[in-house]
Amino acid sequence: MKNVAYIICIVLLVFFAYKWGGTNKPYNPTPQVDTTLLHKLDSLVRITDSIRLVSDSLQLQIDSSKTKVVTIYKEYEKGYADITNASIADDIKFFADYLSEND
Repeated sequence: MKNVAYIICIVLLVFFAYKWGGTNKPYNPTPQVDTTLLHKLDSLVRITDSIRLVSDSLQLQIDSSKTKVVTIYKEYEKGYADITNASIADDIKFFADYLSEND
């Protein structure tokens, strides 16, 4: 019986120490700290917006360069097919025209 009374007293002591000990007090920052934190938050928002704009710009450039590479590759394939499938007479005419232009 004595041990039960000690346990109840300890439990009540811990409960009241927790309740009145100040562990659940709300955090109230000083106005100067709050203003400084808000200023830093605003500047971070501007920086993230700037980074997003740069990212979008880079993404557009990457997309346009991929399109250019694909287009150039298709033109190369077409020219390559024309050259390899041409007759010997066409080759002679091409080189004769080329030489006459460079004289």
